[in-house]
Amino acid sequence: MKYLKTISQMKKGVVEDAVVKLSLRREGSRRIDNLESLLTTFQDILGFLRKKAYIFERLKQLIPSSQIFTIRQKRILEDFMNLAELAEKQ
Repeated sequence: MKYLKTISQMKKGVVEDAVVKLSLRREGSRRIDNLESLLTTFQDILGFLRKKAYIFERLKQLIPSSQIFTIRQKRILEDFMNLAELAEKQ
């Protein structure tokens, strides 16, 4: 998580801001609209699957479009998505 949080600290454009909002919990946000919150507040499998599918669809479109994230940051984001896949299979 510490490496993943570095993406929220860098100067970013519209694409990168959307990736951060879909990946990380924001201050004051109560909705489960990002992977971090989804994984830490896992309650029901149907809700998890529906929200994960939406978040994944958007991230798969946005991450490759980023021109600011480094290759390492893109890999860290993809690893975080893989972690969500593992949580689904448990």
